[in-house]
Amino acid sequence: MFAPFQTCRLRSDRAGLHAKTLAELWKSRNTASSYATRIDFQDDGTGEIFVTPVEMNWFFKFSLLYGEMLYHFRAALDSCIYDAAVLASGKNPPPNKDALMFPICTSAGNFKDSARRIAPLPDELKSFVEAVQPYNRMVLSNNLGDWKIGETLGIIGSWSIIDRHRTLHLVGSFPTSGRIEIIPPPDMTLDELVFDGTGTLENESKVGTCKIGNFRRGHKMQVKTELVFEIAVDEGGETIIVTNSAPAMLICVWEILSKFEKHFGIQ
Repeated sequence: MFAPFQTCRLRSDRAGLHAKTLAELWKSRNTASSYATRIDFQDDGTGEIFVTPVEMNWFFKFSLLYGEMLYHFRAALDSCIYDAAVLASGKNPPPNKDALMFPICTSAGNFKDSARRIAPLPDELKSFVEAVQPYNRMVLSNNLGDWKIGETLGIIGSWSIIDRHRTLHLVGSFPTSGRIEIIPPPDMTLDELVFDGTGTLENESKVGTCKIGNFRRGHKMQVKTELVFEIAVDEGGETIIVTNSAPAMLICVWEILSKFEKHFGIQ
């Protein structure tokens, strides 16, 4: 028989293991050889610079790990509510067990509609669950920094639903910094070069523009790129760096679990 909140801890630890594996896999990947660069020129010498993954579908294993991590974070939160309901009611299974879950709501109205999800909990915990909802934008500070618990909960909630109802998350890499060098033939000039690495590179993506003076087709153009990439998830216009988001999710779940344990005198 599991002790109270032990399942929550096991699930959050499992999610943390996935986060660690993601970081280690990414660290071991040679991103310098993972992409090829090309320039698409217009007749006036205006060019768009593209980076293309050499190995298509390389991101599948990252997508799978990220989805499993989200599942365990979400399950840990739901398990937390269930165990709290057992302790508060003194019954196992607790009342209305099939309706119990950790609500993650975007408005106060939605949270009110979800009241039955946490009905057996004591008022102090009900108030806490409401306080950490995404619409309240709670920021929690600890010795590791400031953490946007509300925003992070919103991501766990919405992205775990996406992962359950679709194949995999849109994982790619995100160029956070770097430089592009273009060396034109002696009779041409490099008049302009702009690096704009703002896309998530699941497929070919534009990372910059250039302008070549006295441009003529048929001449070889040397292009060198030195880009720094991070593994990222792109959902609905949001680009989230995995190595940043995973620790934030872990801190968020840990803090919520600690609050529940402290309420029941379990440390």
